Amino acid sequence: MTKVCLKEIDFTRRLQYPLKGYTKVVDLWLAELIDKNAQVKIDPSEVEAFEWAKLESALKLSGYESTRTLLSEADQYIKANVLGH
Repeated sequence: MTKVCLKEIDFTRRLQYPLKGYTKVVDLWLAELIDKNAQVKIDPSEVEAFEWAKLESALKLSGYESTRTLLSEADQYIKANVLGH
């Protein structure tokens, strides 16, 4: 997916975790999907699986507490700063 299909949102987080003898660092950010027909392309060496999911389902799918925390923080950010709730 290219940035042309996305509108970046001012929310970023960094996760770090041990992986195969080194510390993996992942920078995550939020974006709004502009083109609902855009094809998502993933790097199979970096992404185990992909699916669109609502928050409750995503929290259940995640195997890591740090990811669940990040998803909850992102949801709160969206509600307060993007949707205006």
